[in-house]
Amino acid sequence: MEIKDLSFSYQHRQIFERLNILFSDEKVNVIIGPNGVGKTTLLDIVAGLHQKQVHMNLIDVPNHRSIAYQLQQIRFFPTLTVEQTIQMYQTIDHNGGGFPTSMMNKIKSVVLDAIKTEKLGNLSGGEKQIVLNYGTCLLNRELYIFDEPTSGVDLNNSQSILKMIASLSKEQHKKVIITSHQINQLEYIPAHFIVLNNKGCVFTGSYEELLIKEDVKDADKAIQNLIAI
Repeated sequence: MEIKDLSFSYQHRQIFERLNILFSDEKVNVIIGPNGVGKTTLLDIVAGLHQKQVHMNLIDVPNHRSIAYQLQQIRFFPTLTVEQTIQMYQTIDHNGGGFPTSMMNKIKSVVLDAIKTEKLGNLSGGEKQIVLNYGTCLLNRELYIFDEPTSGVDLNNSQSILKMIASLSKEQHKKVIITSHQINQLEYIPAHFIVLNNKGCVFTGSYEELLIKEDVKDADKAIQNLIAI
């Protein structure tokens, strides 16, 4: 999957100019960059939300009906129970529903079954994120996009969410793109980093390649160095 020569402006501001990105089909693609650089805008573009305003070539990007897009500020019905929410995801899937990965089954048995009768409005932020991300993973799609899926979530729940998302590419060979600010938590999943700054894409590669390139032991420091270029 690839983007070539992406140019996009919004309200007379140039967001992207001839941006080129090669995504990995075998790892979780993690888009990283400072606030305002256009990470969410890039997700919107890949999802097909700016087709009339954007100029680019998309290569091997699925049709929008084959994309699941988990927005960062999604609103759901607070009076629905966890079980009803998951059932709703299964009901709305126009592709017939997917098959849970082993990590999804583990999360369901360990976390979701224990709170299945709880209403969404009564859940903690971390529990709600697990429910909504689990529901998105249940959909049968070719490409999954998650905008900050672990935002506001504690370390343990963040790791569960990231491993669940990674299982989509590892077990089902799906294409996956996420944005994240929690870089060090991504060391233990198969990730392909895409680092953006105001000049464009300044790095693509693995966690290990990121550390080697910047000659540091801390991924956050490596990212700070790249963003400052």
